[in-house]
Amino acid sequence: MRHLKIFLIIAIAATSLMVAFSYPHTQVVEVASSQEQPSIPHPAPAFSVLDKLHEGDDLLIATPLKVGTKDIPYKEVRINRDGSKTTTTNQKFAEPEKEIALKLLNLETGDIDIAVITKRGADLISPSNYKIEVMERSSGIRWNKWNTHFRVIEPSNWIVLKNKYPEISYENVKKQVKNKAGKLQTVTVRQQVVEEIIYSPYSDDLHLPELVDGGKEYIDSVVASAQAELIRFGVKSRTLPDQLVGALEVLPARFFKRIPLLEQSDLGEFVLDPQKTADRVRVIIKLNAERAYSLTCSKANACGWVQFTPKTYQAIRKAYPLAKLDSDFERGAANHLNSMKAAILLYDYNLQGFVSRHGKSILYDPRLEEYLAAGYNGRPTTASASLKAAISKGLGDWTQKLKLETKGFMTKLRYLQGEDAS
Repeated sequence: MRHLKIFLIIAIAATSLMVAFSYPHTQVVEVASSQEQPSIPHPAPAFSVLDKLHEGDDLLIATPLKVGTKDIPYKEVRINRDGSKTTTTNQKFAEPEKEIALKLLNLETGDIDIAVITKRGADLISPSNYKIEVMERSSGIRWNKWNTHFRVIEPSNWIVLKNKYPEISYENVKKQVKNKAGKLQTVTVRQQVVEEIIYSPYSDDLHLPELVDGGKEYIDSVVASAQAELIRFGVKSRTLPDQLVGALEVLPARFFKRIPLLEQSDLGEFVLDPQKTADRVRVIIKLNAERAYSLTCSKANACGWVQFTPKTYQAIRKAYPLAKLDSDFERGAANHLNSMKAAILLYDYNLQGFVSRHGKSILYDPRLEEYLAAGYNGRPTTASASLKAAISKGLGDWTQKLKLETKGFMTKLRYLQGEDAS
């Protein structure tokens, strides 16, 4: 395999973060659950992982990858937990065999190496000089595209720092071909498109205090920049038209700092270990900065780190023209600063609806963030109806009429609120 020896450099300051086929002598590695096999302890390195984050990237980028054309079906079992019960479902997948390049770091020597593994259905095929496995998350997820959790079993002291993942899609293109009579005719053919994505996937090896703290700082800085830009552009609140939306006291920065954690954390994993699950998101954000979750889209076509849908995004862009949100949805949802501005504006937009239904007293309700987060996750009208029912019927918990998914959102939010209180 391709190998680069890079001698250890002791950095003065941590580098700031900017934003199928068989191989000779390969072996199929059986995947074991992370719950069954804990991560292998590593010695404390004499350098920061961030010092090495971009080292050897040129080799990773230059590493050629092969991708097959015939789909290989496989399935994974998903474990769903909502706090009261646990259910399992079978998720079916099918994609061609593909090579994935891994940038490895030796925590003892600081050496960087490039290894190419092969994904064949659900199986991982390691090169002859490494034994690598895919770790199973508590949600049952194993293969998670460019954010797959890898572990290097042998040799010791190696971890996966980055990967180059070939994402496959298909598009219909028109081509001219000769028919039996020898004449040219236009036909539509399905063509494979491969996008190579460079990303630092989460692993327990990278769950480090400096990365958790760095993720918090990154989110803080984006929220502050978004609020400052909305103020600079003179964007007025629809709820309180005499005030700038970026400076509303009723919409403090902490509301928005929680949105990426709410949107990118799995509820089932959150129920089992809320702190680790929230910090997992922070680690990914610190490692990947502007790239973090930028290509993530749900089945409902909600995209980006704060999960906007095209319809809602364009509605907010139209409602707040002075905000200068990107007119292109995909680009706007992927951009952290742009999408965070949109999230702040959506909270203000929904808050206007809550005030119109429940009066200005709701601005001082200690549960205001819950109402807005519920409206953000589902529909503000649904959250408002649940609140109204709780008031009229004297219900102790205003969330009883919310959909199950939004109730899970509230579970996560209340934990994150508790972090601030602790």
